Amino acid sequence: MRRELALAVRQEFSAQLAKELPQFRPLKGQKIGSRCYPYSWQVSPDLTFFVMLQVSTKALEEFTLEVAFSSDGRYPIEMFSLLPFNFANVGVPALASHPSWRLNLAHLWRQGEKYMDYWWEITPHPSHRELAQRLKDLVSRGSMDEMPLDEALQRVGPAVSDAIRRLIENGLPFLREVASCRGIKLLTD
Repeated sequence: MRRELALAVRQEFSAQLAKELPQFRPLKGQKIGSRCYPYSWQVSPDLTFFVMLQVSTKALEEFTLEVAFSSDGRYPIEMFSLLPFNFANVGVPALASHPSWRLNLAHLWRQGEKYMDYWWEITPHPSHRELAQRLKDLVSRGSMDEMPLDEALQRVGPAVSDAIRRLIENGLPFLREVASCRGIKLLTD
C-alpha cells in the first residue's frame, strides 16, 4: 500500500474508533509487527480486549481487523492450533477459557466460508490480465498505473466506516460474551 494511503487509513481508523468506541486506546510498548496498530481496553485486572488494525504491507491497498483478548494485558502474538474454522462448533465459552485468543474479525460473520479472513479494499484488486499489463508497463516505462491517490483517499473513510460497523455488530458482542463467560459484567462500553 502506498505510504500516504496507509497513513490515511491509520488516521481515519483512529479517529472513528475514538468516536465510536473510545474505551479502546492505542497500545504502547509492545512490538507487534510492521503496519500493525493495536488498541486495548482493560475491562478487569485479568482481562484486556484488543482490536488490531493491519494495513497491507504488500502492493495490495487493503486493511483488516483482528479482535483479541488476554489475561496478561499483552496482545496475543502467536496463533493457536485451534483455529476458529470450527468456531460455531467450539463456541465462545471454550475460547473464553483460554488465557488469550485472537482472530480475524470476519471469522465472526463468515463462519463456514472457504476464505474466512476479510480485507477491506481501498483500491480494487486487479485481475490477472490487469496485473500482467501493469508488469509490462513497469518493465517498459518503469512505473505502473494505479488509481490516482486523491481518488483512493476518498475511498478510505467509507471502508473504515464499514470496518467499524462490523466491529460494533460482530466484535463487541463476541468480546462481551467472553467477559460474561469469565463472570465479568461490563458496566459501560
